[in-house]
Amino acid sequence: MNLDQVECFFLAAKSQTFLDAATFLGISQSSLSKQIMKLEKELGVKLFDRRKRKAVLTDYGRRLLNDAYPMMKEYKILKEKASAYQQELGQEILRIGLLPLPVTSSIYKALLDFSSYYQEINLSIKQEDETGLLSGLNQEYYDLIISRYSMMRKSRYREIFLERDELVAVVPSCHSMAGREQIRLEEMKKEAFIFMEPSTAIYRISMELCAAAGFVPDIIETAGVDDVIGKVASDRGVSLMARSVYQALENGETEAVSLRPLVKIPVTALSLRKREEKRSVRLLLEFLREVYKGRV
Repeated sequence: MNLDQVECFFLAAKSQTFLDAATFLGISQSSLSKQIMKLEKELGVKLFDRRKRKAVLTDYGRRLLNDAYPMMKEYKILKEKASAYQQELGQEILRIGLLPLPVTSSIYKALLDFSSYYQEINLSIKQEDETGLLSGLNQEYYDLIISRYSMMRKSRYREIFLERDELVAVVPSCHSMAGREQIRLEEMKKEAFIFMEPSTAIYRISMELCAAAGFVPDIIETAGVDDVIGKVASDRGVSLMARSVYQALENGETEAVSLRPLVKIPVTALSLRKREEKRSVRLLLEFLREVYKGRV
């Protein structure tokens, strides 16, 4: 159990809906739900009764809510003191939303190098799915996000290309396509697909590629990335996703197979265009532009 999970539970219990709580935190509703489910799993009890149209607290949930009041009050005071202390030290907080990426990604090294060079800037990094990143950036919960190309193409965003990811087919380990080096997308036209949520870049790219391959995918379900991999592992269907995300979350019961021809997806850093841009945002964008110059 961690404070993020308790905060998600506390705000969900105090808000009218899970969506309201997620909006306040600047994350997606699915991410908030996952945090609460992790908390329920660790505690071994159900905190919300989800059988009704609106989730309501169980008896255990009401007890935890009472216990959480003083904890959240102290947590708020602690965060305020930490923020004041950082201001005294002349530190600026730079809030970054990041896609789930393998620890080997060059992006982590770039952020570490930036933090070492600009020690007066304190990086606050949170991993989030694409829906949460979009919501968090637009509501200014994040100063900058690192996501995939084509997620946003509006003039209100500043964009820097970083590196290329690869779109792969994800199949159960028992599937006939498992173990192959490459497959053509048209070979999968009779498969049942479990796609990422429609708001993600991967969903839109996958739909475009299937159309180009001459078929409409049989999408039996859409879900968050954790759920997609779990459902594919249960042999309920196949999927398409970024290799980096798969590598970060794969469970040993599925396999990733490259598409033929290879499908590359650029990963980008995005921030809101503002008249008065934060110094830390400007410095990080300049730093990333120099590090990744000529790579994409």
